[in-house]
Amino acid sequence: MDKEKYLPDFVLVPGIVFFDEELQPLDKEVYAIVYWLSKLNLRKAIPSNSFLAKVLNCNEQSVSNSLSRLEKRGHIKRIFYKDKRIIYPTRFVGFEDMKGSLFDEGFIKQLGGVHQMMKGGSSNDEHI
Repeated sequence: MDKEKYLPDFVLVPGIVFFDEELQPLDKEVYAIVYWLSKLNLRKAIPSNSFLAKVLNCNEQSVSNSLSRLEKRGHIKRIFYKDKRIIYPTRFVGFEDMKGSLFDEGFIKQLGGVHQMMKGGSSNDEHI
């Protein structure tokens, strides 16, 4: 398998997953690949355990164990439909995911103000 042809330059792992002490290192790598695949396919991924094992240079049972731990910890949701397994990451990276966390609605509005100032004005500017 020539992985360099199709793998991304980097992968993302949300902090809540990365710092989860209940997870093994491979679990975080599995999450990273599932997350990457989900971004390519409208927030869902349909990889087989054998595909994930080949990408991560491990065996299929290790992938299966990782997926079980990730689901148990609430980081993914697996749905079995017909003959396919669909994996939905439940943790996302991006501004849309910051609402209600460290970045509340006020901060998001401030970002809008910063964006407006960069464009040459602000709703807070006084016009004389």
